[in-house]
Amino acid sequence: MIDRAGRLHLGLRAGFAVLCGVLAALGFEPFAWWPLLLPGVAGLSLLALGARRGWHALLLGYCWGLGFMGLGVNWMQAIFVQAMVGLVAFTALYYAALALALHAVRRLRAWPLLASTAWVLVEAVAARWPFGGFGWMRLGFAMVDSPLAGLFPLLGTVGVSLATAGVANGGLWLLARPSRRRVLIAGGT
Repeated sequence: MIDRAGRLHLGLRAGFAVLCGVLAALGFEPFAWWPLLLPGVAGLSLLALGARRGWHALLLGYCWGLGFMGLGVNWMQAIFVQAMVGLVAFTALYYAALALALHAVRRLRAWPLLASTAWVLVEAVAARWPFGGFGWMRLGFAMVDSPLAGLFPLLGTVGVSLATAGVANGGLWLLARPSRRRVLIAGGT
């Protein structure tokens, strides 16, 4: 059973997850503030790696997805608000699964690489299912004006998505001192 402080702590993390999702969405058009995409992606990784339990990671990933897709596809409200709400609620499930995958690899040394690969796999599934997919929010699409744009001819959108997630996750890994990495992984403060 979770005590009151644990619920508050999880609630604050969920709010932070929504904020990180919004930050990441600001990297896409019409805002195109691509530098914000990196802390947004790193924020999801930070939350998933530090989740105490798998279902916490699922919840935090879902909240991140709500923020990300809620802002990312809000243009749909001009067409059909209920369809937008349904699409956001459904596609946020992909980020819940992603957060669970990130949580699962948290103790492995190669977690930044595995986390980046998980991003690309989730994007591949989202771009194909359901109804032919919703691949509008691939990380690579936001990086056309970034220093990573030179990778497009070599790696394509999928490779740039992998590189973007790699930069965000690698930066998170570098910022955590070895002693701090243990605390980050254990989910403590």
